[in-house]
Amino acid sequence: MPSAWSCFTLASLACGLAPSAGLLVGARIAQGAAAALMTPQVLAIIRLAYPGTADRARAFTAYSLTMGFGGIGGQLIGGALIRADVAGLGWRMCFLINLPVGVAALVGTRRHEPESRSDSHRRLDLVGAGLITSALVVR
Repeated sequence: MPSAWSCFTLASLACGLAPSAGLLVGARIAQGAAAALMTPQVLAIIRLAYPGTADRARAFTAYSLTMGFGGIGGQLIGGALIRADVAGLGWRMCFLINLPVGVAALVGTRRHEPESRSDSHRRLDLVGAGLITSALVVR
């Protein structure tokens, strides 16, 4: 099953290559859904990777700062990419920039993510996962 990281990266590629506004809108919906799926994954990874209270607090602080700066920086970087018109791609570069970032995230996650399998047989909370995902998508 593909990860939310890979789905986001593939959706970004689809956005960057979209030949029409309708396909761009569809790819943006897929990109938003994948981003909404990533949030609980990242929070769970932080929880597992940093078991100590102080370390976990620092990790969540870094996560919060990254999200805040990303929200602001993404707008500025996107505008700069459009203005620079890298390789004549115009607005498409705003989406295609996610490809190397997504590949780096996939490689880094596979290398550094702690093993999280448990011997207990917990059931996946599909209702909870669906509710949080829809809440993040609507957000």
